Amino acid sequence: MMYKIKSIFYTIQGEGYWAGTPAVFCRFAGCDLECGFCDTDFEGGKTYSGNQLVHDIQEANTSNCTHVVLTGGEPALQVNVSLIQLLQEVGLTTHIETHGGHPLPHNLDWICVSPKTKKLVVMTGDEIKVLYPAFDPHAYTHLNFKWWSIQPVMDKNYKHNLQASIDFYMKYPKWHLSTQQHKQWGVL
Repeated sequence: MMYKIKSIFYTIQGEGYWAGTPAVFCRFAGCDLECGFCDTDFEGGKTYSGNQLVHDIQEANTSNCTHVVLTGGEPALQVNVSLIQLLQEVGLTTHIETHGGHPLPHNLDWICVSPKTKKLVVMTGDEIKVLYPAFDPHAYTHLNFKWWSIQPVMDKNYKHNLQASIDFYMKYPKWHLSTQQHKQWGVL
């Protein structure tokens, strides 16, 4: 299989459970949703074989960190069991950030769902990160996740969204507050 990749880069995870952790990000091109608040350019990209992709991820890994974050666009449109195996064979822990609308390979190490579709397929995982107030966190409480986060939508109403997220978090402490800290830090 060939994979269409927008970019590969070494950085610091800026949101969710793993915030502050060094990681190589592999941004897959393409998405099947058109979210008005999306801040990611996932068009275009370069085509890779699995081995080429693993090689370039290793090349980007300038500090020998152990995490690779598969993100997008929507990585679930392309990620498969064989790619995950190739990454794990070189000692990488595989994280995926997905909207949850497509089935995932069974061998991922960390699954983070940020629901953006009513046709949610992924109902269990490690982390759920709900964009607030665009989506109602209560709509997902029946799902099976270990870590629960709300994250304010970063748009022209960010100050309002952040305050609403803080208010929600203070009322429902099961949830954790996640912000896009990498933007505050000035890193990708």
